Amino acid sequence: MKHFTLRRLFHLSVLTGTVLAFAVCGTSTTRTLTANTTKGSAVTTAYGGTCYTLTRDTSSCKSARTALGLSGNWLNFSCNVVLGLATAGGASTTSYSSASYVTITSVDLPDYTSNYFPTSGTYSFTANSYTVTGNYSDMYSAYTTTYPNPGTNAAQSVVMSIPITPNTTQTTMGAGITGMAINGVGIYNNMADATDSIFAEAGSFDQCQGHPAGSQYHYHSEPYSISYNDNAVIGIMRDGYWIYGRKDYNGTTPGSISGLQTAGTSSTIYKFGGHTGVDPITGSGSTFHYHLTQWTGCYHQTAGVKSVDDAQSLNETVVLNNPVGTCGGSTVDTWFLTGRGNGGVFMSVPGGLTAQTPGTNTAGARYYYGSTGSCTGCN
Repeated sequence: MKHFTLRRLFHLSVLTGTVLAFAVCGTSTTRTLTANTTKGSAVTTAYGGTCYTLTRDTSSCKSARTALGLSGNWLNFSCNVVLGLATAGGASTTSYSSASYVTITSVDLPDYTSNYFPTSGTYSFTANSYTVTGNYSDMYSAYTTTYPNPGTNAAQSVVMSIPITPNTTQTTMGAGITGMAINGVGIYNNMADATDSIFAEAGSFDQCQGHPAGSQYHYHSEPYSISYNDNAVIGIMRDGYWIYGRKDYNGTTPGSISGLQTAGTSSTIYKFGGHTGVDPITGSGSTFHYHLTQWTGCYHQTAGVKSVDDAQSLNETVVLNNPVGTCGGSTVDTWFLTGRGNGGVFMSVPGGLTAQTPGTNTAGARYYYGSTGSCTGCN
């Protein structure tokens, strides 16, 4: 698992046991991770396997959230996630008017089956008015990835503070959790581990496009159980801006390769991975927000060994996201979770990676693997 710097607004600690205690009120009831979810349409992944988009019933935790003054997208977070308020100094508060942050607490376990769950043991934690408990074997589903990630899902203790007034300053971030999806799964940036290509690493994603770093399950790209080729809210980034699926309210895909990302326009994605426009769901207002952003890269890998083709760079000055030179493997399109708040414009370069410098008319710095080798961190 890649190490990263803990910042003032973010704290992560790995669970030492099987129980994560959340501050709750009321009578506790017991359910499983998958309770209160309803399967929707099936999505077949590029690497085989099927993921279902899920409808998450959050009615049972709505009153506690509205009592805090939360509304809008905040009410879409799964009841497996605990939301709270904090002052500028970090103290807990129940007064929205005196709060500077919304706090998100999660165990970072997906609410669907995955090949990265253990085949034995139990999970148990308390969230909102629920005790969530069950057997890991019920959450395991066999699935053969192109190459296996060596990690296995385990409950985490993730606490993230999101500014109520979004941060407009460009944020420098490295690896690790940079946002939170509405199901409580952490969002990582679009940068692979120092010995990996993000396009090759996509071959280790499970059916719903997640995988673990060590024991911490997370997303880099389009999370199929939440969003697939739509305008659904996916989650929120650490800078306080929301991230949505591929589409805007009018059905356009501002982050697509065909819709070249140029500076200053409202219809296409700016270099930070977002743009200012109407709310993608309601069609009202005018706010800055992020979208999934489409990239194309070269993927050529067998038996977990990186090919030199994976070192192909992305030529943004000629054709956006078009690999330079000849790809001896496959040219792959992937919709990544990007943005200023999660390192859409990266400012730090992991060892062994080469960066392109972004200009005002490009989508941001791209990283690619610079030499052959095997995946070690598998971020």
